[in-house]
Amino acid sequence: EFKALIEEFKKARAEYGHIIDEVLKIKAEGQTEKAMDLVHHEGKKVALHEQEIIDKMVEFQEKFAEKAKEEAEHEYSMATTEIIAVIVIALIVSLALGLVIIRILTSEMNAIQEGLSHFFKFLNRDSEKATLITLASRDEFGAMASEINENIARIEKGKSSPNTDTLV
Repeated sequence: EFKALIEEFKKARAEYGHIIDEVLKIKAEGQTEKAMDLVHHEGKKVALHEQEIIDKMVEFQEKFAEKAKEEAEHEYSMATTEIIAVIVIALIVSLALGLVIIRILTSEMNAIQEGLSHFFKFLNRDSEKATLITLASRDEFGAMASEINENIARIEKGKSSPNTDTLV
C-alpha cells in the first residue's frame, strides 16, 4: 500500500513539474496573468492532491508505527513472562537441590552422632558392645566415619582383652 502511495506521489510530482514548466514558459512569453491563473487553478489542484497523498503516507506510517509498537510491547511482555518463569523454575530447582543436600548432610551427621553416642555408652560401660557407624559415602563424612570405626574397633579390642581394664 505504501509503495502505491509513493508511485501516486511521483505521478503527482511529475504533473506539478509539468505545470511549473508550463508556467515558466508562459511567463517567458510575457503572459503573466495567464501564468498566474495556471498556478492558482491547475497548480493548486495538483499541490492539494500531493498534500493529500503526503497525509495518507503519514497516516500509513503512523499506523505502521503503532502496529510495530504493539508488537514490541507484546514481545516485551512475553519475554518478561518467560524470564519470570525461568527465575521461578530456577528458584524451585535450587530450593529442591538445597533441601536434598541438607537432607543428605544431616542424615550423615546423624549417623555419625548416633555411632558416637553408642560408642560413648560402650566406653561408659552402659553397653557391652560398640556399634560401628554405617555410612557408605565417599565424602568427608564417610572418611570421618571410617576413621571413627577404626578407632572403635581398636578400643573395643583393647577393652575386651583379658589383661586390660583401662583404655590404652
